[in-house]
Amino acid sequence: MLKNQSMICKSVRNEPISLETVRKNYKPGEENRIVKNLIIAGFSFILLFSSFGSVVSIQSSLHRKNGLGAYSLAAIYLSSCISSFFLFSFLLSKFKCKDAIFYSIFPYLAYVAAQFYPNFATLIPTAVIVGISAGAIWNSVSTYISQISQEYSYLTGEDFGTILARFFGLFFVLFQSSIIWGNLIIIGVFSTATDTIHLSNSTLNSNESTCGVDFCPVASSQSNSSNSTTFSNLPDKSTLQILFGVYFVCTVVALIIIRLWLDPLSRYGEGCTEMKTRVTGKQLIFGTMKQMGNPYQIALIPFIFFSTFQTGFYNIDFTAAFITCAWGVQNIGQVMICYGICCVSSSLLFSRMIKYTGRLPVFSIIVATNVTAHVLMLNWSPDASQPIEFFLIAGMFGVSEGVMSPQVSAFAALLFDDNKQAAFNNLRLWQGLGYIAAYVNATLFCIEFKLYLLIAVALFSYLCYIILEICYARSLRQRDIVNDKN
Repeated sequence: MLKNQSMICKSVRNEPISLETVRKNYKPGEENRIVKNLIIAGFSFILLFSSFGSVVSIQSSLHRKNGLGAYSLAAIYLSSCISSFFLFSFLLSKFKCKDAIFYSIFPYLAYVAAQFYPNFATLIPTAVIVGISAGAIWNSVSTYISQISQEYSYLTGEDFGTILARFFGLFFVLFQSSIIWGNLIIIGVFSTATDTIHLSNSTLNSNESTCGVDFCPVASSQSNSSNSTTFSNLPDKSTLQILFGVYFVCTVVALIIIRLWLDPLSRYGEGCTEMKTRVTGKQLIFGTMKQMGNPYQIALIPFIFFSTFQTGFYNIDFTAAFITCAWGVQNIGQVMICYGICCVSSSLLFSRMIKYTGRLPVFSIIVATNVTAHVLMLNWSPDASQPIEFFLIAGMFGVSEGVMSPQVSAFAALLFDDNKQAAFNNLRLWQGLGYIAAYVNATLFCIEFKLYLLIAVALFSYLCYIILEICYARSLRQRDIVNDKN
């Protein structure tokens, strides 16, 4: 059972041993245990983000007054950016990967609990601590997956890059399925309050002229007219409390799973001489800042930014301006399930496809799908009598999201294999900035402007990505030439 292996590196913190020594303790079937740990991490994230992700998806509809929902989401990702630089470095110097993941779940629990009494005094502070923990939980789980991928590659003899893409793909399949489960809960709970949140066709039609591309969040959030049904016909308080109670329980179960069943990363070399996880906070901060000057990192930044910028637009603007405005808040759940199914399916399909085609064709398809969705939205007047259009656009967003999140993370791990933590810090920083841009824009600009901006950012990020792929391929060829000479 390798009882002492998980403590090997910890017990010799002053004199770290080599990773090879840890590997000598592996028993037959260890690769299966690695996969088990990956699935456990993924399942805990299903529970965690079934609650948190679904709460995020309805913030713009439930808490639109004075922009409370949008500002709470912006607070999450602003504090996440800060924590990627400073607080995560401190946490990493104090906790191992598993512990960092475990303790980072508690702020999510607090944010879900704050939904019972939503106001600026409860949502903003808890949003800030969620953002602080987000840097820790995502950097830690990325480090965890990257390291177990390396050990799985060692045990099976398969290519590390292939395993990395596969493991991140599988993890994000599980993670993205939380969209499905979380919104099934929404549908189940809201179905008990159908009469309360039902919108008549005449009421919906009175608002259609200001929905979709003509929707302006500022005007909507300040409207006090009786026609402002988009945000007044919401579930009653008791229904919402049932919903948030279910989400609270899901988050608690996620905590229990991580604590009881996830193996510590020290089992796979954390703290050993080849691992650079035991750097000081100061070293990691300066390493992260230095990493920003890496040409590969600079070229990857636009794509990282875009991946979350468009997700933020979907979470807050698409759900409010298209679904809630034109069709009703009670239908968000089923549209989001379509989004989640497409997320999971595309992640499974394209993570396998990359093995045969490489990254460039896959990323090209995804960018084309994303831009097409934005162009369609510019020419679409959402109509509750034609629901298929809502599912089509949501599906296109889901296909895009299902590939970008896991494969950008996997590509970053591959590019910066010798400096993963600083690279993941930068990854989370720019992902956070993408979300901040989306959520701040949600209160400032109309939908039409945002769609043109998204198209421009998509095309620019794709250009930078192509340049990065060319440079990376050239560096691999040069390395092979040097190795052949030696």
